[in-house]
Amino acid sequence: MQLLIHAPWEVNDAMKDLIEKKVEKLINFQENIIKAEVFLKNGEGVSINDKKVEIRLKTNASEVFAQDTTDELEKSVANVVEKLRRQLIRQKQKSSPHK
Repeated sequence: MQLLIHAPWEVNDAMKDLIEKKVEKLINFQENIIKAEVFLKNGEGVSINDKKVEIRLKTNASEVFAQDTTDELEKSVANVVEKLRRQLIRQKQKSSPHK
């Protein structure tokens, strides 16, 4: 899986490792993930301290997207990965044949 991280600042190694570990766990729910694009952004508007994370997963058949905003990047990453996990599970349930 190709992992791309986009941010308007230099992302440190600890954050890169955290993102990589969390996103790689999603392969347990969808083994056909080709590419993961992670967008890290500083808050805009109401609270400049907010940290926004968006992740777009590209699989052989589809694309899955989720985003979240909290006061910490780590929390936002965890929330987005959880949203993606739920989407991948739902997608897998829809595609599996009913018994």
